[in-house]
Amino acid sequence: VNSGEYPQIIVSGQYSALVKNTGINGIGRWHESTGVWEQFDRSPQSTGRINYMTPNGTTLYIGGSFTTVGGNSSMYNIVAFDTIKQTFQPLCGGTAGEVNWISIQGPRVYVAGSFSSVTNCDGTMVWAQNIAIFSTESNTWGYLQKGIIPGVINTIHVIEQDSNPWVCAAGIGMEGSFIQIYSNSTWSTIDMSYGDTEFYNDYSVVTVDHVTRDIYVGGHFETIRGKTVNHVAVYNQSKKEWASLAQGIISSDGFAQVHTLVLYRRPNGDLNLIVGGHFSSVGEIAYISASNIALWDGSTWNSLGNGISGNDHVTCRDVQAAVHDISLADETIYVSGRFTRAGSYPAANIAAFNLSSSEWIHIRNESAFVDSVIYSNAVVRDSVYVIGIVQKEFANSEFSTGLAILGSFNRTSFQWNILTVNPLFGFLNFGEIHCVVENGTDLYVGGQFITAGGMVMHNVAKWNGKEWISLDIGINDGVIYSMDIHGSDLYVGGRFNLTSHGKDLFGVARWNDQDNNVAKWNGKEWISLDIGINDGVIYSMDIHGSDLYVGGRFNLTSHGKDLFGVARWNDQD
Repeated sequence: VNSGEYPQIIVSGQYSALVKNTGINGIGRWHESTGVWEQFDRSPQSTGRINYMTPNGTTLYIGGSFTTVGGNSSMYNIVAFDTIKQTFQPLCGGTAGEVNWISIQGPRVYVAGSFSSVTNCDGTMVWAQNIAIFSTESNTWGYLQKGIIPGVINTIHVIEQDSNPWVCAAGIGMEGSFIQIYSNSTWSTIDMSYGDTEFYNDYSVVTVDHVTRDIYVGGHFETIRGKTVNHVAVYNQSKKEWASLAQGIISSDGFAQVHTLVLYRRPNGDLNLIVGGHFSSVGEIAYISASNIALWDGSTWNSLGNGISGNDHVTCRDVQAAVHDISLADETIYVSGRFTRAGSYPAANIAAFNLSSSEWIHIRNESAFVDSVIYSNAVVRDSVYVIGIVQKEFANSEFSTGLAILGSFNRTSFQWNILTVNPLFGFLNFGEIHCVVENGTDLYVGGQFITAGGMVMHNVAKWNGKEWISLDIGINDGVIYSMDIHGSDLYVGGRFNLTSHGKDLFGVARWNDQDNNVAKWNGKEWISLDIGINDGVIYSMDIHGSDLYVGGRFNLTSHGKDLFGVARWNDQD
């Protein structure tokens, strides 16, 4: 940015410290004249991400996207937390990319996500495409065949027999969403897609019946192989076909999603599936009221009392009540997420339900988690461990937004113990910055955030050298991945679908001070670009002359023209 006599360099991203010991995060600025870095005033901030936590004996394995944990650096995306010594340990050099899921089988830790390699303690690199195995006996990394190339694995389920792994992996690749099976040293694909409408189904979580190896999958999708299933379904291994669970789940706000699945067998041998997420009812003909959690007994849906509720006054789908994780121990499930009530009891984002008595159990609120979202919980012996991420935007909190709080409570006395409050180990749900563009003395930032400088600014904001300025309502339903400037116009692209002043914006839009996956801001209002990119996502854009070129993942028809992944826009065409 040319500002005055000396140029300034602006950098942005998702980091906890731009320069060692500075504490700069989100957006940093380098002054050529002074030779120092400084933090932009209360910029949108992001410090990493925690995706999954699972126990193994007295050890908790925690995965995500981070490099520093508990004040210790070189913790690359996965750590082991000793609940006795209360210390964090790296898994050698960790992964070269994000960890989304962890599965423990004896001394082997299966890790899946979005990475190309793992690193041993001696510094040697092991190529492992999105899935790898860490041995706690030899303290070394290994891999499964060639892994899954290319793609991102969201979730895995592992069954071992005589140390031979059977792995079910779900995610998304170049050919769309997938579920793949690893068996007898070979990967195979389960046929799932049925036309373009299922190409980007979100399969967020899977679990498997260890007896039949039937696969249960949950996420955000309406159909599989042309069958209406509504966000949860089962693949019958013997019949080699998909089936719905009595038409699945629905939500009164139109955005139902399954975040977690737990299979367990009752003492009488019956198999039950517990589903948690964001929804209001289950079933097909006579919908059964079920607030964010429900039980499938193999033939019918059942509600768990009054379920999980709270935050219903909030219209943003990302902050409405939802169940994010469920752990099972001794006929009791421990439920965590974002909510204020469990059954008839007040709850601070963590609750318990006894499956034998069909009753909710009141857990005393811990102030540290009142303003948090608890994305993960795990039972270790007599304690339940939780990781909460403070979301101060929607409540008053003594803790700073984005802090990760690791705590535990005793399963009998419900006595809480706060283990660590770590600003370098967290996930700021609304603090990811993906792009920065300069226009004169103004700086525009885009990404996924809701505040800048203490003001509400949805995913896009302007810095004029003194203060943050909003661009109308911003892009308040999605995420921005790319921006570019043409004259006085700001073009933004990403994944969004909203209406601004009667104009539908799909994935691309324009902003101009005088005037949806591509949008244009002209300084005064957002302007749509024809029908936009209404079925996909834009990751990059560039302007050459009067032409705007966009690239991403989309497949649509505009005025008789088929557009696949790359397109050009001209206001004069």
